[in-house]
Amino acid sequence: MMLRARWLILIAGMVLMAACGGPATPAVTPTPPGPTPTITPAVLLPAGAPLSAQATPGATRPATPARTGTLLPTPLPAIQPGAAASVSVPILMYHQIRDLTASASADDRIWTVAPASLAAQLGYLADKGYTTISLDQLLDGMSGQSPLPPKPVVITFDDGWKTQYTNALPLLKKYNQTATFYVVTTYMGYGAYFDWMMTGEVLKAGMTIGSHTIDHKSLTSVSASELDKELRESKSALEGKLGITVTHLAYPNGAFNDSVVAAVKRAGYRSATTINPAPVKSPVAPLALPRIRVEYKDTLADFAKKLP
Repeated sequence: MMLRARWLILIAGMVLMAACGGPATPAVTPTPPGPTPTITPAVLLPAGAPLSAQATPGATRPATPARTGTLLPTPLPAIQPGAAASVSVPILMYHQIRDLTASASADDRIWTVAPASLAAQLGYLADKGYTTISLDQLLDGMSGQSPLPPKPVVITFDDGWKTQYTNALPLLKKYNQTATFYVVTTYMGYGAYFDWMMTGEVLKAGMTIGSHTIDHKSLTSVSASELDKELRESKSALEGKLGITVTHLAYPNGAFNDSVVAAVKRAGYRSATTINPAPVKSPVAPLALPRIRVEYKDTLADFAKKLP
């Protein structure tokens, strides 16, 4: 009985201390999470989407808007014909580099190329004497500032898909080819896209890094202030992170008009590429360069027909 009474007294004392503001177990304050990138627009992937296209768990993936080419606006300032006035140079356009299943959508098949197909295409360029060049070499050559190599070709990749890093970059190295990679800055490190480390490695491998704007909005559908922001801040972010000068742009969705071209020029870009399917010929409009899309269905014979 005495032992029980002592326990009752002890418990009563503890209750009294708590009521009077005595020591208590401190509340645990969770560490605030790090900054989360804001990506607009963003949508959840549809059910059954391939894992390689998914973003990090619990997150949303930047939308890939439908790409509809924009016809050339009113005549743009063109580079005057130089020594390469009669040369026709294809700019090849790639997006995802991965294998697709039989149930893949028509859109995936348009904007994807299998790694084996890319390897065959790069091998074909090497075997047939084509030389891949940068956009700066293209513009310098078309203006007569420097000679173009025999059978020049420009290779470009849009959006900064991680499959370009894992599947395309090793093949470019293997076949000693160069290319331009247009990246979207707010997609950086987000699920299925490049992070800054990958982008730096692509640059060190001898590739060119260009801007694909901040968040892949169609530039013809934004306000004038937002247009300038998309162009300038994406350029500034890439230059600050990578320590380079960025002078090449790809229009998201291929959308541009006179106002967009004027803003691109003000922002300090030397070239801008479209998705209008044609080779580059003199006289050249450097802020409306056409490109030729390579698709999943293309055989090697189809690919060869895209070349001059």
